[in-house]
Amino acid sequence: MITNFSNEILYIGLSKNLKRRFCQHLESKEKTASGTYGRPSFFNYLLIEERLLEQIERTWIHQFKILHGHLPVLNKVSSPLG
Repeated sequence: MITNFSNEILYIGLSKNLKRRFCQHLESKEKTASGTYGRPSFFNYLLIEERLLEQIERTWIHQFKILHGHLPVLNKVSSPLG
């Protein structure tokens, strides 16, 4: 999960290789530039069993959509499984 300085969620995603995924985010101008919602500031993570990754990601994104009516600003799709 990537949040701004105000702790607003900008991105929710999963990864089996956290270091590689974090570096990919740092290489993305979209995910490092300051935007309408501020500059991405914090990279939050939770270490969980691999078999639960997709279920937890889908749940977090679904909950975000219920609360805000849209995906986090830097998410392109709901989840890898649709």
